[in-house]
Amino acid sequence: MAYFPFFVDLQDKKCFIMGGGEVAYRKAAALLPFGAHIYIKALTYCEKLTSLKNTTKGQTQLTLAYGTFEEADLEGCQFVIAATDDRALNRKIAELCKEKNILINTVDDKELCSFYFPSLIKQDEVVVGISSGGNSPVLTQKIRRTVEKELPPYYGALNAQLGAVRERVQRRFETEAERKSCFTEIFEAGCIKERPLTAEELDTIINRHSGREHD
Repeated sequence: MAYFPFFVDLQDKKCFIMGGGEVAYRKAAALLPFGAHIYIKALTYCEKLTSLKNTTKGQTQLTLAYGTFEEADLEGCQFVIAATDDRALNRKIAELCKEKNILINTVDDKELCSFYFPSLIKQDEVVVGISSGGNSPVLTQKIRRTVEKELPPYYGALNAQLGAVRERVQRRFETEAERKSCFTEIFEAGCIKERPLTAEELDTIINRHSGREHD
């Protein structure tokens, strides 16, 4: 059965990752830009993880602890990633998480997962998540590369501008059809120019749609 792709707010949410290798690094590196507070525990850490800790986000959002897994490590966690090379330990963590109703992803056994980690494309707040249901990371990576080639580099900034002007357009126009028409022209103009519009260009479009000279 396919999993539904919820997009959730991870700002200040606590995540626990058990394991200090390359897989744990990739998960942590993907999560940091979304504001999660990540607690990782392992006996040893790969160089990439220790370097990640020294980044700006890593210093405030990432905790590296040394030791073996304890049930107390799950306290207060919204979701957990079991990323060790010990399948029995990963299973134990998964079973405890399910007992505690904590979302769990195990890197070596999709049957134990209550969520899958997607292959991600991110431009500011434009986020694309791709999943194969845990069947084929090779396929999801191929799809990600294909989509990345088609995604213009200015979409993130243009999306931010559309969000910033949203309230103004909603106040100006009464019907959904009028708002959609205005937003569509702003978006299409940005695509033609391959950048967000200037304030003057925005005013011109909004005023033309409303038939007014000024706000």
